[in-house]
Amino acid sequence: MAIVPDSNFSVSYGSFIRNGRQAKKLSQSEVAQHLNITQAYYSALELGKRNIDLSMAMKICSFLDLDLGDFIKSCDI
Repeated sequence: MAIVPDSNFSVSYGSFIRNGRQAKKLSQSEVAQHLNITQAYYSALELGKRNIDLSMAMKICSFLDLDLGDFIKSCDI
């Protein structure tokens, strides 16, 4: 059985990665290109419109130099 996060969860982690990206002065396109995903998919993650899996969270945190533990705390679960 999959755990489906509520919208607060998605918005919380979306804000966390958006703030990390903006702190690095990167565009969504630059991050998406590095992660080999579409800009639309990355945008949906930031907006909390798509669920994120652990492997993608790890890739994003690694690229943006964000702490995975802080990412998890930001999820507000």
